[in-house]
Amino acid sequence: MRLWEYVQGNDKTVSESFVLRGSEKTLPEWIYLNILTPNFVSNGVGSFTGTSGSRRIPEEFVRSYNIPLPHPDIQKEIVRSFDIFNEEYGTITSLAGQKLANLKNLKESILRQALNGELTGNNK
Repeated sequence: MRLWEYVQGNDKTVSESFVLRGSEKTLPEWIYLNILTPNFVSNGVGSFTGTSGSRRIPEEFVRSYNIPLPHPDIQKEIVRSFDIFNEEYGTITSLAGQKLANLKNLKESILRQALNGELTGNNK
């Protein structure tokens, strides 16, 4: 999930963009995971400036936000674990959607058969 999708899904939009770069001690994916956290998003939304038509997250909030900084090897492991989880979540979500569609079709079929008397053998 991209930050933009997460923010949009929570009915929050911003009119500012910031470039966040990793370093030899910070993986870009680690930064990305940290700005997806509810803590970053809720505190960021809480610090919005501007009117409802042009909401902005203050640059100072982004600059002063502290991201935990474990060793790069640990960052890699956490990012890898998140990627695996995210892939499995997508698979499960897809399967659940298919199951719900199948149940809806089954319900409609049973209802149609019941209204036509096909379930009791009393065909009209």
